[in-house]
Amino acid sequence: ISVQGFRNIANSCSKVMHLTINDMPTLTDNCVKALVEKCQSITSVVFIGSPHISDCAFKALSTCDLRKIRFEAGNKRITDACFKFIDKNYPNINHIYMVDCKGLTDGSLKSLSPLKQLTVLNLANCVSCRNLNYLSLRNCEQLTDQGIEYIVNIFSLVSLDLSGTVISNEGLIMLSRHKKLKELSLSECYKITDLGIQSICG
Repeated sequence: ISVQGFRNIANSCSKVMHLTINDMPTLTDNCVKALVEKCQSITSVVFIGSPHISDCAFKALSTCDLRKIRFEAGNKRITDACFKFIDKNYPNINHIYMVDCKGLTDGSLKSLSPLKQLTVLNLANCVSCRNLNYLSLRNCEQLTDQGIEYIVNIFSLVSLDLSGTVISNEGLIMLSRHKKLKELSLSECYKITDLGIQSICG
């Protein structure tokens, strides 16, 4: 589908809210821009198998109130700049799933800290984060035990701040599998009981 083809789709479907484009290796930023010109009600985007999409696509989408981003491509064109757009333009986003984006670094995680509605975060195989030592998710009120499962796989992590989150004993039991963690802050985590503390100390 050409850029003009996407423009024609946008003219006919201007009220589209959920955009899913899978296995289209020819998809480019200009295709996304052509859609967004008319489709400004988009709240979720799924791009799987689109290696040519870059930060520019997410800049174009900043006119929409995105709640969900799912992106899998083995992509090298998505960088930390993408997360700066997310931080500034998508305050209501609750789902970020960006796998195999080789250009992401620790800086992307810093941009996530103001996102109060975030409930799902998956940055698997973002190889540039392999040296991450310190992670603060303080006061991320929507962070749940499910998110801890991903944190356990950050093997280089030595310091973690989960203060003010709603994680429970179940989350701490999962976290106890992390063998290199040296510092853990759990202030104002009211769902944690003695059982959770025992699991992390055992």
